[in-house]
Amino acid sequence: ITTGELIDATLGVTFGLSTLTAAGFGQIFSDVSGVCFGGTVEALFLRMGLPTAQISPEQARSRVTKVVTTFGAACGVVVGCLLGMSTLLLQNRQETEGRKHDAEFQKLLESENKAELKEYMAKLRKELNQAERTLRNSESALVQLAPLVQSDHQAAIAEEALKRLRTFRSTAERPHDWGASEAADQAADKALAFLKTRNSIALGQLPPFPPLPAEREGPAP
Repeated sequence: ITTGELIDATLGVTFGLSTLTAAGFGQIFSDVSGVCFGGTVEALFLRMGLPTAQISPEQARSRVTKVVTTFGAACGVVVGCLLGMSTLLLQNRQETEGRKHDAEFQKLLESENKAELKEYMAKLRKELNQAERTLRNSESALVQLAPLVQSDHQAAIAEEALKRLRTFRSTAERPHDWGASEAADQAADKALAFLKTRNSIALGQLPPFPPLPAEREGPAP
């Protein structure tokens, strides 16, 4: 995993390799390392004086011995993989993906092929539309489900999330495209008022949240 992350953050950024490709190269490195150093680890344990199994050739060929050996090897692989995956907690995937986007965009700017640049801008526009619609769906869900909050802790979490989503909506570069409207503000205000006071309110008493707009097809801002 660490090798794959290193490849992704270096060669992946330079040559535009996908994350799965970098992970594949990391797996190759892991397999080769296992072949090269498997015997070395075993020899090290023998030097440490750890006891070895004293069994006869007949016992070594028995079915029970083979099952136990296979089970022990499988458990060792699982434990080793889980320990290796602990490095995922220390990795910054957002930084690597951001560097990939920057490198790809810079390469397109230096290229004379304008079709690739248009395709890249269309891809960014699609991702922006998807992100905006996801955030708007989240705000709408919080507004409509506010009356179902059952504790002060839930109300505090929902209130903080709704405030952040509303702030993003009100400061978006394209507020006329994705719902910085008076109706949305009224629905959010009423939901926030309920979350603060926890007064009884029926689910149908909240004003309807404005419908989602159609995805923008024009040039990106």
